[in-house]
Amino acid sequence: AHFGEAWSRCYAGINACNKLLADERLSANEATNAQLRAYRALYYYILFDLFRNIPLDTQYEHEDGWLPEQSDPADTFDWIVEELKAIKGKCGDKVEMGKINNYAVNTLLAKMYLNHNAWFRDHSDDSWYGLAIDECNEIINGGKFSLANSYSGNFKEDISGSPEIIFGIPFEFK
Repeated sequence: AHFGEAWSRCYAGINACNKLLADERLSANEATNAQLRAYRALYYYILFDLFRNIPLDTQYEHEDGWLPEQSDPADTFDWIVEELKAIKGKCGDKVEMGKINNYAVNTLLAKMYLNHNAWFRDHSDDSWYGLAIDECNEIINGGKFSLANSYSGNFKEDISGSPEIIFGIPFEFK
């Protein structure tokens, strides 16, 4: 169920982002456009990490009978990285639960670079690690984050005030 749910929920999120990005009024706003593209890249990052061989679709409208085609993993990797680089610096620096910010974009890029050699089973080029370090240094140099005073502080019901949280996802049980 874990993989099926991840697949369904991520593609539902991608479809929602594609639908919102197809709305000219929303996509014309630079901050909104960057946020939506960041969420879509995050969904693709999750799918790519879990499955590698996935369909890559950035359109909302399709002709009748359309079926998605599996993308080459290298093409998907390149698309995610280029998408994140295109919106880098456009999501804002404010840290709010559930909202992607510039530091979350840096984090996603760092994770893409850090995992490149493992995903593609190619350890001949260590430059990816340097790119990951560069992204992490941008986060560190931003001065917004630090380690919490207590390890257990990040396991409280409300972690929104933690100095470690770059992109927190709020969960509520009702």
